[in-house]
Amino acid sequence: RTEPGREDALTLLGLALHAQHRYTDACRVFQTLTQINPTDSTHWANLGTMQRQAGDADAALATYARAAAQGANSADFLLSVGLLHLERGDYEHARHLLADARAAAPRDAGVAIQFAQVCYDLLRIDEATATLADWTKLDDMTAEHLAQIALLLLNLGNANESNAVVRRLLQEPAPGPSVLLKLCQIFERTNRVDDAEAGL
Repeated sequence: RTEPGREDALTLLGLALHAQHRYTDACRVFQTLTQINPTDSTHWANLGTMQRQAGDADAALATYARAAAQGANSADFLLSVGLLHLERGDYEHARHLLADARAAAPRDAGVAIQFAQVCYDLLRIDEATATLADWTKLDDMTAEHLAQIALLLLNLGNANESNAVVRRLLQEPAPGPSVLLKLCQIFERTNRVDDAEAGL
């Protein structure tokens, strides 16, 4: 309030609202930032992400285009635009963007998983399998990432490698509900019914 045009304070406010899932409020903050500094691609990229998460896909697409015009091309940006195309059901555009994101950050776990998933969805099985072949070398791996990889490997018909991921995942001290649900899916599909019931 004391410095309404201060970009760093507004950016932190927008990110705080985003962390609280207050996407509409965050949109207003980042809209203000794009007016204060319309040449900053980060402000446009952040606004696009807030619009996407607020459910306004058309506005997000236009805003991401503006961010790209201002030079946005990081792996995180390409991932966000790829996710938007996935949500719109445009899998081919998503795959191309996620391929670019993967080229920019080949060891990023989140990017690799999303790229492998869209390849699987498009029945590009060899491409999906190759993407996850070196899953142990991916960076910043979380329990959620491991669970996604294990389930995707199972879907790809690689049960042995999926089991290797599950063994590592079971060493996690406190997996969250989403991770446990994925584990239950894997246990059920591999006839480990008692483990599935225990997980549930």
